[in-house]
Amino acid sequence: MRNILLLNYYVGILFFAVFVSGTFFIHNAFGASLEVCGPWDVKYECDMSGWTGFLIGDIAVGAVLAVLLHVLAHRSNMKLEQNSLEIRKNSENIIKIVESQEALRTARKDHALQNMRSQIVTLLFVLGIINRLTTTYNTASEQKSVFYTKIKGEEERLARLVQNIKNTMTYASDTLEPTLVDHLDGLCTLVDQPNITEKNGKLEFSKYEESKRKIDEVTKKIADASNPTLN
Repeated sequence: MRNILLLNYYVGILFFAVFVSGTFFIHNAFGASLEVCGPWDVKYECDMSGWTGFLIGDIAVGAVLAVLLHVLAHRSNMKLEQNSLEIRKNSENIIKIVESQEALRTARKDHALQNMRSQIVTLLFVLGIINRLTTTYNTASEQKSVFYTKIKGEEERLARLVQNIKNTMTYASDTLEPTLVDHLDGLCTLVDQPNITEKNGKLEFSKYEESKRKIDEVTKKIADASNPTLN
């Protein structure tokens, strides 16, 4: 942009110089045709108004116009430099905002992954307790109601853990990979369904092995998300 302004500046000066010179030559040529004087002759009998007009009028006008164009070009350059400085400052501010948002996003992602890792470990622990209580219930000859109550209590605890995992997913949904979200959603759906069934007076925890396998898959996905550079 600065080069274009300078080019316009010099073209303007050239244009006015040609205009002034042309005016002078036409004027003197006209005078020479009447008095048989050359355009550049300096004689007593020749009309000197061409020289006087050239020196006093045309050159003065050309000088004023040249100074005016120079001042305008200088102001334009100063304005361009000021605008460029403002653009650079705005760009730096935008970059800082983007970096701040990215840092916040990364922090939310790390916090969510850490929470879900802890929640899933607890989930596996509770599933193990339910599985052992189910086995104990089936082999016990008395106090079956006590073990059954404990199983129901652990199922309620399991439901709260699943809800916590869902809340964490919602909190960090924009930072998590879609594949990880799908695996987490699948795990929550599996565990949140009724797990204990009764058949012939025995309790069955048929989804225990499947739940462990699903937890293992999700744990690996969380590890990959926590260390993306290792993938």
